Amino acid sequence: MDDFFNTVMAALAEPRRGLNRYKKSRRGEYARNRLRQELLGSQRFTVSNSLSYETVKASFAKPKVLAGMMDMAIPPFDNMWIEWDEPHRVKTVHDMLTSTGLRTEPIKEDGVSSRVGYHIHKRADGKCHEYQMFCMTEGKVAIAPMVMCMNNADAITSDAFLGEHQFQDAVGRKPNEKQWRESQIDNGMPFLGMSYCQIHGDRATKHICDLVFRMGTSISPNFVLGFNADPTNVMEMLKPLQKNMRIMSDGDARYLITVLAMLNYPHKIVQRGDVQQAAASRVQFGRRVPKNELRILEIDLPKPLGTTKYEKMFRGMGSPKRQHVRRGHFHTYIYKDGRRESKWIGEQVVGNPELGKIDHDYLLNRRNG
Repeated sequence: MDDFFNTVMAALAEPRRGLNRYKKSRRGEYARNRLRQELLGSQRFTVSNSLSYETVKASFAKPKVLAGMMDMAIPPFDNMWIEWDEPHRVKTVHDMLTSTGLRTEPIKEDGVSSRVGYHIHKRADGKCHEYQMFCMTEGKVAIAPMVMCMNNADAITSDAFLGEHQFQDAVGRKPNEKQWRESQIDNGMPFLGMSYCQIHGDRATKHICDLVFRMGTSISPNFVLGFNADPTNVMEMLKPLQKNMRIMSDGDARYLITVLAMLNYPHKIVQRGDVQQAAASRVQFGRRVPKNELRILEIDLPKPLGTTKYEKMFRGMGSPKRQHVRRGHFHTYIYKDGRRESKWIGEQVVGNPELGKIDHDYLLNRRNG
């Protein structure tokens, strides 16, 4: 199967033919060129179907366990791209739901994108990562008009998050904290998956809220590629699109949290494989598709029974923690062929200050001998 990243790059090179809803404008051209440069500089991965299958199973763990996964689901790069076989993921989710008796209707294959990709990058303020969705619709690349944002450690507040024009009403007022929390629930639950939230019911409300309060939505900087609008009128234009976006991205946050947590989980042998071989030369949108390489994400895991194994792996990682500075550290990735690669993880302030603060003092001792 052809990789999606290079299809996106071809669409950005020929936007009239390749981008859904494309409208040329000065601001749009600036956004298009900026996006092309960001994507070319990203670390690119594709999730193998074997890993995707295990990821879907793990993502059905209880919300408290999923909150523990979110603690660990820090993107390993500040600028990265990840994609997967969406029909395979949807079928696996459907089979899981059918086994619970929750869903029995057949999958509408014509409504499922062949591939889905997310461009993940750290916000300029460093408070969270933005997740920009790409998919195929009507034979063209569609870019979601809004981005999903996630803070792995703490709840996102409106004051710390909302931009100059984000979510203003008709007279330019920003929402208060209660309205902001309501919007987080309205958008966050579809990101987690409405069926998942339905399965776990009222008893998990506390932990589901813990998850969705660490999420937010923001107008995509790539919104101008498809719309010519004054920023103050953007929200009115977005309203009819938000419902479609919630449907298209149903469960994506839960899936991304799980796949990143499994990638970062210690003591697991991770194989990001050899690079995916570029497909034979092909033409799309009237232009030869580039041959940028993607690394394949796979993972060696024991064969668990349902989600029990994953709940044991991540149990206790979602418990509330006092605010503290998580020191910078090296994370070591061990590959199937025995190679090791270390990546530096910078220090971060994590935890809830309302539960108290912890100041660490480090005493470096020389070992005897």
